[in-house]
Amino acid sequence: MKYYLASDDLYIEIKASVFNQIKLQAEGEYPNENGGMLAGRYSADRHTVYIEKVVVPVEKLTGRTTFMRKTNGLEKVWEQLSQEGLRYVGEWHSHPNGSTQYSGSDLAAMIDIEKEVAIENPILMIVGVRGCRLSALTFYCYKNNRLLEYKKMIDLRELFNGLQTQMLASFNVDRVFIEHPGSKGDATEQRWIDFLRTYLPDRYKVDKAIVIDSTGNVSEQMDIVIYDAIYTPFIFNQDGFMYIPAESVYAVFEVKQDVKGYIDYAALEEFQQGLLNAFPGHVAGDGRVVSLPGNLVYLVYEDYAPLGLLEIIVSLLQKS
Repeated sequence: MKYYLASDDLYIEIKASVFNQIKLQAEGEYPNENGGMLAGRYSADRHTVYIEKVVVPVEKLTGRTTFMRKTNGLEKVWEQLSQEGLRYVGEWHSHPNGSTQYSGSDLAAMIDIEKEVAIENPILMIVGVRGCRLSALTFYCYKNNRLLEYKKMIDLRELFNGLQTQMLASFNVDRVFIEHPGSKGDATEQRWIDFLRTYLPDRYKVDKAIVIDSTGNVSEQMDIVIYDAIYTPFIFNQDGFMYIPAESVYAVFEVKQDVKGYIDYAALEEFQQGLLNAFPGHVAGDGRVVSLPGNLVYLVYEDYAPLGLLEIIVSLLQKS
């Protein structure tokens, strides 16, 4: 997890294992407060602190609104951490049934701590606990007799992993409860269309469609076509079949429920050609395969015609 303090260009990174340890200690002491010290290291420019260990005090006083700790008996612990390149970087404590806003006593404690440890900008981490469950956390930086609040940074990898998990769950529901193969395929295609419509910018449109070019070549109906919503010359809709000019197409998707067995290189070439044959002639004549790990096969077309880069993604929706 990452946090930042924009006003001072300061950052915090805390290991998941450290966060989980703090969570367990805070919840375990509920309804009393709990706390401890944070050990870590600084980046070369000292703008980022990496929190890597929690130091549990040997002597402490806890209550529903009280936490006090001492450093007695921790000399060997800090000596070992120093050998690992770690040092004291701050404090953490919990607020049972309260917010993560710091109190006057929290500020006074940080003023005293800065004098004791003589480090610049020590960190204070406050976690809220309600009903034996951690409910919130806030990081503060002590500077010039003030506690400045960090904001959480968005982890894009974590965000997209969550979206992927959500989407796979919806696919699994369709796979289990829709028995007719055609209906199952239609449902899967619609899931992809809805997903892309939600997360692509407004300048892109997503539909099931047929692609045509300026010379009159016509593709088969494509499961998913991503095309330009602003500069598409025209869209012709005949009896429910949508025709889109090739010059406006950014990407097409062929969606398959399952691709079983091992696909060797020759088979993949044949598979690629079968897909490319569905495109207008000037597109089908020039393609190459780029293999990727995981459950996706990418067929990439490097275009010298008006289409630009065309990427065909075939998703293998495998059973878990």
